Amino acid sequence: MGRGCMSELTAAPAFIGMKNIGSGDGVHVASLEYGIVSVLVRKGHAQALMEKAGALDAPRQSSANGVTALGIGPGRWLFLGAPLDQLTALSDLASLADHSDGYAMFEVWGPKVRETLAKGVPVDLHPSVFTDTVAVTVIAHIGAIVWQSAPDHFSIAVFRSYAGSFWHWLAASAAEYGLTVKEPA
Repeated sequence: MGRGCMSELTAAPAFIGMKNIGSGDGVHVASLEYGIVSVLVRKGHAQALMEKAGALDAPRQSSANGVTALGIGPGRWLFLGAPLDQLTALSDLASLADHSDGYAMFEVWGPKVRETLAKGVPVDLHPSVFTDTVAVTVIAHIGAIVWQSAPDHFSIAVFRSYAGSFWHWLAASAAEYGLTVKEPA
């Protein structure tokens, strides 16, 4: 069977073309690459899953054994940092699906990060309120998951098809403070 007129698809980073914006050093951004597994608990097994995985229920985040669990809804998590095949021990308690290629993720930080995010995030990101919380929200009309990955560092996941639109919003929102693109950690 011939290939017809289908072109060959090649993998590309979600945030290809990110570049420094403005002249200041107020906000820094780096793309993140993690294995992402969606975990949906089976009826009646939430407590057992949380104990086995070291996960906290929504809207909280937790970490155990190099895996970060983001509680994104009742009985729903995104596990970051481990591929699907390393989480099969949970398959008796939950449905698991690999979403690694479905999301674009990055981390933003710097002295003006909260001011920048406040331009589009309808969530109180004050350090006394937003600590181990996970917010499933919108940013500039784009569905996003936001969590604090370290003090004054925020990680954000958007559906990969919206990465370009999100980058446009972030660049415009941080321009007055300066936006510096960093290499992934």
